[in-house]
Amino acid sequence: MNTNNITVLSSGLKRGVFALTAFSTMAYAGELPAEESGTSIKLEEIVVTARKREERLQDVPMSVSAFSSNFIEAAGIENINDVAALTPNFDIRDDQQPGVFTLSVRGVSNLRNGDAPVAFVVDDVTISDPNAFTRDLFDIERIEILKGPQGALYGQNSIGGAINIITKKPTNEITGRIKAGFAEGNETRLSGSVSGPLVEDKVLFRLAASYRDTDGLIKNTLTGTDADWYEEVSVLGKLMINLNDNASLDLRASMSETDAGAGYYYNASPGFFNQPVGSFMDDRENFSDREVYDIAGKLTWETDFATITAIASYDEGEQYIDEGLDWLPISVFEINQRIGTQTRTAELRLASNDESPMQWLVTGFYQQQDRDFESNFFFNINSPLDLFGTGMVGDGNPATKFLIQFPTTILDQERTSYALAGQADYDLNDVLALSVALRYDHVEKNELRPGIDERNRDFDMFQPRVSLSYKPTEDLTVYASYSRGFRAGGLNPAPTFGDDYNNEKTSTFELGVKSRGADKRLTANAAIFYTDYTDQQFQAFDLQTASNNIVNADESRLWGLEAEVAYLASESLMIGGAIGYTKGTIEEFGAFTQPLLVDPEALDGNKLPNTPEYTVNLFAEYTQPIGDALDLVFRADYRRNGEVYWDPDNANQQDAVDLVDLRITLESEKWAVSAYAENVTDEHYEVFRFGWVWNGVPTGSDTYWPNQPQKFGIEARYNF
Repeated sequence: MNTNNITVLSSGLKRGVFALTAFSTMAYAGELPAEESGTSIKLEEIVVTARKREERLQDVPMSVSAFSSNFIEAAGIENINDVAALTPNFDIRDDQQPGVFTLSVRGVSNLRNGDAPVAFVVDDVTISDPNAFTRDLFDIERIEILKGPQGALYGQNSIGGAINIITKKPTNEITGRIKAGFAEGNETRLSGSVSGPLVEDKVLFRLAASYRDTDGLIKNTLTGTDADWYEEVSVLGKLMINLNDNASLDLRASMSETDAGAGYYYNASPGFFNQPVGSFMDDRENFSDREVYDIAGKLTWETDFATITAIASYDEGEQYIDEGLDWLPISVFEINQRIGTQTRTAELRLASNDESPMQWLVTGFYQQQDRDFESNFFFNINSPLDLFGTGMVGDGNPATKFLIQFPTTILDQERTSYALAGQADYDLNDVLALSVALRYDHVEKNELRPGIDERNRDFDMFQPRVSLSYKPTEDLTVYASYSRGFRAGGLNPAPTFGDDYNNEKTSTFELGVKSRGADKRLTANAAIFYTDYTDQQFQAFDLQTASNNIVNADESRLWGLEAEVAYLASESLMIGGAIGYTKGTIEEFGAFTQPLLVDPEALDGNKLPNTPEYTVNLFAEYTQPIGDALDLVFRADYRRNGEVYWDPDNANQQDAVDLVDLRITLESEKWAVSAYAENVTDEHYEVFRFGWVWNGVPTGSDTYWPNQPQKFGIEARYNF
């Protein structure tokens, strides 16, 4: 084989290897060099630290999809939504404003203003505020998506899985990069980083920043203005101090500020107030702000006994929205809302560091969060809708609207979490390994409603995980596991739905296989799972207080499968993809206090909302050398999301959607220029639907959040 082709393929592999899984645990998508054997070039190995130590992905008995920095660059990943598009049984849908979204992993989804269904970890620090999850991604070393309950190591709210994001480390030599991009909608993107030593071998730094500004691509057809404008600036700084040969201190600080359009819901009902279906018409311009700041430190100390890791962090965020709540060309409802959080986290971890058959880990965890919430709801008495029997019916002219404010909802909330966890992994013999983990979480929630009352409630649960793996050869692993997870209960802002709600709990059985073949040019992994779901939490909207509340359903069921494949078809061509299938059913909803239009008994047997029935993604990447110094790289991504229901009543659904993205890159060792097209066929579909029947908003019309239309762009980067 031509040695030039070997070089080209190695760089291509480092850029494009897809981390495959179906049963892995989490976390470090590190890359080993592409392997050479005679005339054969092989797929790179993927190394993870799912169980807090480095292991080959193929050896870990858990489900994880991992993305290296090279793959992130090749696929044009810029946010967690792009990651979801490439991960089986993982889906994210934007809603209302930046930071508000619906996330689903294997049928376990989140609720607006509720706790997330996954642990979100950045550089080993657990982030508790979901509003921070959807910031733009930059300077990323790797991303790992863990599927299935991860409570044994990641604690409460990792009931559906975990998302681990690891940013790039400081370096001992001066390095840097700069990247710029332009796209339709007058979009500008800038990012860059610089890294190096302050004191060689002792004190290293890294500074990175990102900026995005776009006018948007979705019009308010009433005002003629862009509705989805967006501006975000982010900065990340890191300092690594090598205290001695056995100890190091890592410090990080970041900030992100976002200003954006909000509330651009489309009408979904024909003939409703003469508003065209599939259009956004509002008498006002809606907007939102989001600010996120954090600082963290991690001390690592290797002793003869164990490796000791101590982590401390503080983060705070604020989110504000001001928008119409009717999404109509006339003024009926308006709202402004502010949510602020401050979180303090501490973790102490001891891990064995010898080579014995027994590996162990002990963790203590503490987190305290303060959250203040204020929601102001307004009704236009000049509206043509006499919704509250006031008798004051007007013409709805925006110029003559007269807003009256309903009682303000003000909440001061505090959540304190304690946890103790342990894990032991034991090699029974040369081919069998047993892993046992157990975590206990205790959560205290307190809520003050000024002038009304103060409430508190405690929640706790043991979360075990057991797995048995069989590894007859280096390239084949078969395993089975059982795990439990929970999402803590809480307190509702509106007594309409009950003052509080219970823990949500899952028990999951998994069976999977991981394999490599074709002289290590093929990786294929697959898994099947079954989940018993009790006290599932569902959102219930209270119109009078404009607040989202939560109710429990007695029993649900989930089962499904996922498979991922990557194949090095030739020296220049890599192909791969993944498929996921999830079937979720409400077995018995139980009693329900919501005084609206839904009979709880009619919900039994319905499909779980916000869960695509299946996900498919395929990719192909072809590298064509141009002389000795340049490569021309062609990449195509195809994905298909199956039908999804929006609410437990299954009144509405989005049919399957097919999407295609294309990218072509001319690159050298130092620089690259790319042109790309997203949503090439310009598909239009519902990202999220707000059903008026289930949510009890008496407008008589559903509204939906639209997807981004077709977009073309270019970008360039330079490394130094």
